[in-house]
Amino acid sequence: MDRASVTVIACDAAGRINSVGGEIEKFTQDFSISPQLLGRQCADVFKEIPQLTDWLESEMRSRESAINASQQLSLASGQGLLQAHLLSLKSDGQQGGFILLLIAQLDSPQKSEQPNSSCSSTLLSQRLRHDLKNQLGGMKLYATFLKRRLSHDAALVEPVEKIIAGIDALTAQISQMRFEEKS
Repeated sequence: MDRASVTVIACDAAGRINSVGGEIEKFTQDFSISPQLLGRQCADVFKEIPQLTDWLESEMRSRESAINASQQLSLASGQGLLQAHLLSLKSDGQQGGFILLLIAQLDSPQKSEQPNSSCSSTLLSQRLRHDLKNQLGGMKLYATFLKRRLSHDAALVEPVEKIIAGIDALTAQISQMRFEEKS
């Protein structure tokens, strides 16, 4: 069966990376998850995947006028399928940061194991949902920690609360996908 990798990236309104959860090294060789990555432009980090970089830059330009707060892209490469989901975070009608969710289905080195039923697809989606919820849980834990540490400054607490609300919304959408799949 193919392997899946999930990465969740939180960015500010200018596209700079604030937080990373997951295996970003699956998508870029330039950086591992480290302090050097934080503050970098998200599109610059993924320059090795030109289609993803172009899509990110296009979405950054068009998000101001977009009604739909969620966009997605699917790319096929020699290594497998990459799905990118961009969720805009808004507050009081103003554009905030965004969450970039990358899901990579990497081809298994053993081609003899070809999934041949919808059962394997269901198992893969269950595993992806589980992995996504784990990553989002970690981000929420970190955001809650930041909220407590920054509680003395209301201007800093508000954006953290928005990130927590965005994480909760993503978790609810993932749970809803599970219920829709069972129907």
